[in-house]
Amino acid sequence: QGKDDPRLTAFASTLARAGFAVLTPDLAGFRQLRVRPSDAREIADAFAWLSSRPELAPGGRAGLFAFSYSVGPALLAALEDDIREQVRFILGVGGYHDLPRAMRFFTTGWFEQEGKWHALTPDDTGKMVLLHASLDYLANGRDGEIFDRMVAQRMRDSHADLSPLAAELSAEAHAVYALAANPDPARFP
Repeated sequence: QGKDDPRLTAFASTLARAGFAVLTPDLAGFRQLRVRPSDAREIADAFAWLSSRPELAPGGRAGLFAFSYSVGPALLAALEDDIREQVRFILGVGGYHDLPRAMRFFTTGWFEQEGKWHALTPDDTGKMVLLHASLDYLANGRDGEIFDRMVAQRMRDSHADLSPLAAELSAEAHAVYALAANPDPARFP
C-alpha cells in the first residue's frame, strides 16, 4: 500500500498533530514491491523538496524517519551530497543490520535473540518483495511475468499453491523462489 498504508498514515497524522511537517513520499518501487538502488535518490529528492520550504522546515531543519526496509535507503539518502548537510537526524524503526539474518526471518520466520532461536509466522509480503526485487537481475524475461502472476495470486489468497507456477521458472529464477519459499532455517544459506 506504500504511503497509503493505514499504519503509516495514522503515524504521520499523529506527528502532524504534534506540530511536525510530515512528507510521506510515494516511492515508485515500494508500491510495486520492488527495491532498487534508486530508492535512496527518491528519498533524498523528497527530503530536498521539504527542507527547501521555509513554511515546512524553518531554517532548512529537517530529518528522516524510516520504517523496516526503508531504513537502509533513508540512511543512504542522508549521505547524498546535495542533502547531507541539511539532515539533522535520522530515526529508523525496525531496520536491519544483517541482511542474511533479515532474509532468514522474512522467509522462514526464525530469528536468534540472546543466543536462543525463536519463530514467528513470516509475513508473506517480505517473500513477495524478494521475488520482485530479483526481477531486474534475472536474464529470462518470462520469469518476471511468472513472478508477477505468483505475487498477484498470493496477494489474493495467502495460502495459494504457487508450485505449478514455480515449475515454469528458469533454473535461475527457481533458485530465488526456493529461497523465498523455504520454511526451514537449517536450509537457509
